[in-house]
Amino acid sequence: MFFLSISFIFSRLLIDNRTNTTNHMKQRLWLVFLYLIPMGLLAQTGTVTGTLTDASTDEGLAFANIFNLTTTIGTVTDLDGNYEILASVGDILEMSYVGYISAKATVTGIEKMNFALNSSSALLNEVVVIGYGSSTKKEITGAVSIVKAEEVAKLNPNRLEQALQGQSAGVQISSQSGSPGGGYNIRIRGISTNGDNNPLILVDGVRYADLSALDPYSIESINILKDASASIYGVQAANGVVLITTKKGTKSDKPVIDFHAYVGTQSSARRIPVLNATEYAILSNEAHANGGQTPPFNVISDLGEGTDWQDEVFQNAPIRNYFLNVRGGGDKARYAIGGSYFDQQGIVGGEKAGFKRYTGNVNLDVDLSEKLKFNSVVTYAKQNRKTLSENAIGSVLFNALNMPSTLTPFDEDGDYTLAEGLGAEVINPLQQIANTFNNVDVNRFSGTAGLSYDIAEGLTFTSSLPFNFSLVTNRGFSPIEFYGSGKVFNTVESSVSESTQTYSSWGWDNVLNYTYAYDNVHKIDVTAGTSMYEENFQGVYATGFGVPNNSFEFAAVSQANEIRPGGASSGAGTFRLMSQFGRIQYGYNYKYL
Repeated sequence: MFFLSISFIFSRLLIDNRTNTTNHMKQRLWLVFLYLIPMGLLAQTGTVTGTLTDASTDEGLAFANIFNLTTTIGTVTDLDGNYEILASVGDILEMSYVGYISAKATVTGIEKMNFALNSSSALLNEVVVIGYGSSTKKEITGAVSIVKAEEVAKLNPNRLEQALQGQSAGVQISSQSGSPGGGYNIRIRGISTNGDNNPLILVDGVRYADLSALDPYSIESINILKDASASIYGVQAANGVVLITTKKGTKSDKPVIDFHAYVGTQSSARRIPVLNATEYAILSNEAHANGGQTPPFNVISDLGEGTDWQDEVFQNAPIRNYFLNVRGGGDKARYAIGGSYFDQQGIVGGEKAGFKRYTGNVNLDVDLSEKLKFNSVVTYAKQNRKTLSENAIGSVLFNALNMPSTLTPFDEDGDYTLAEGLGAEVINPLQQIANTFNNVDVNRFSGTAGLSYDIAEGLTFTSSLPFNFSLVTNRGFSPIEFYGSGKVFNTVESSVSESTQTYSSWGWDNVLNYTYAYDNVHKIDVTAGTSMYEENFQGVYATGFGVPNNSFEFAAVSQANEIRPGGASSGAGTFRLMSQFGRIQYGYNYKYL
């Protein structure tokens, strides 16, 4: 861009020189000055080179990260620790490497800049939870990402999956629904070809298919196993493993109390532009006239802006969360007791699209003797979710965008305005919200209990029993309602649908861990064990017609006038898994694994 500017100025000066020779010398001086300005600017930008080394050994750090915080451009060092990066004077460079303390520096000139990082023994010795055991960062060879409690708390997420967004490379989080309490998809390094793309999720050793029952503040750490480090769980870990640990007790003379709370409101950040009443009437008249039909609007000047249906369905929705945790203990026993309450209403529908969650958990660790230890985790969660139609033709937002702004929400009699003359699936969204009743209640009781025994020095046997029980009840009510001529949502007979589903599971894991280190040079870690798991499902479904008083208050299958043939069904299923596993790790001089 500098060269284009120079060419333009030079051409203009040549023209001026031909028309005015008296200022010839001044124009030459200005030309030289303007030419030097971009040259000076160009001299401030270039490729900065250098070497990144270990401060104690002067050895180059291979594949370390060099990041320009000003331009958000990054690079990595080569095998000898050398790097090249585009930067300008004043840019800030950040150097980081696993197990080392990150450093920042300001570019003072386009020259060679060498850096030395100090190792962090605390980071290298940080304990990382892996399959059926734990290790330290410096001993891990697989791809493992860690999200700590502090990082989760900074985000104030409504659901735990939101805390993983952007926190781990190769992990994609996508929403299944925009309504409160909607689920999320977790994808680790893309999708698989076996039909199931969900990772294996273990919370304190208990399998979870849905993380909505967990309060994000109750989490101590999240460890994501992405590659061969997850293989110890077998084929069920083909899509990766997410290991979640809840907060545990600590040795302290006085209890440690954690309390988090926030209250706020939510609103739509963006609206989709649509025609106002005047614009809609003009185009509608033109369309009818072009089709040889009579224009429907005679007086357009009185219409004004009309009804903004997005304003009608969107609202400021309250959200609040309270979390309390008390931790403590002594030399022999440690405890953590906590509970939370979360309430979120939808920006569409308010309480008709809300989500509430109550949780409580108890974590207890007891040293029964010098060699025998007991641990247990018990969690209870109660959830209530109400939903509206979404992500489909005929949903609330679909109708809000397709209802013409020339119509009002209510007619002169105070009844909902009917969307006559429009598509068969377009109805008044406010009427739709008022007549939608979908409730889901979930009660979940889960936990684990285990014993750990130190057989000999470096040899430990652990046995644990994870369990889970979930009761899910659904109730949906469809009242008698008329939305307009020929509408597909018209109902001439009220109905109610109810279902009850129970999910129960239990497991038994027995693990033997052996660790041996010789002369601080050789280290061997051996893990072997067996795992048994059983999951049971039962479901009962029924639909009844003719609800008394056409009211949700009496909407129950037991109160309905009739249950038609095929209106009731049930189902059940059992899944069992038994496996044996093993893992051997060898390290030499804490450098080669």
